[in-house]
Amino acid sequence: MKTKMLSFALGLLLFTNFLSAQVFDKIGNDFNDFLKTGGDYFTAPLHFESNDWRNAGIAAAIVGSGFLLDNTARSYSQQNHSNFKDDLFDIDQYYTTKYVVIATAGIYGFGLFANNDGVRNLGVQLGESVIYAGAVTVTLKSLIGRSWPYNHLPLTMITFHFHPVTPRSHLLFQR
Repeated sequence: MKTKMLSFALGLLLFTNFLSAQVFDKIGNDFNDFLKTGGDYFTAPLHFESNDWRNAGIAAAIVGSGFLLDNTARSYSQQNHSNFKDDLFDIDQYYTTKYVVIATAGIYGFGLFANNDGVRNLGVQLGESVIYAGAVTVTLKSLIGRSWPYNHLPLTMITFHFHPVTPRSHLLFQR
């Protein structure tokens, strides 16, 4: 009985401390920082210098030309196929976006609850990276509209099969 009462009192004390005005101020400041970072992230190209544009162009060319290796990579992976490797590469089926969101929120919540600014800031930075990188990825994929490698098209057609600016739900190359 004493243990339950002590646990309840400790929980009430921590919960009351957690709901203090200072906590709400931290959440508000973190949200404002989150929005400012997003604004800086999406407007950064407006402030690029010539070296920045050159580096962005080189990176885009390297990443963009990587699709020319699709047939080679697929042939190699099919020749070296095994159940273990299938299971290994299916890891993304288990650790999906919801787990990333839960982990990020958990890190932020722990930092907030434990009054640890370093951990709380890590949670904010993780949230920024996940949300802003996801927004760019989804936008670019929708704008470019390249077929996915596991659609119904022959492999030789996938590399150069595009449906730009088409909502994903209407594309024929659903997984």
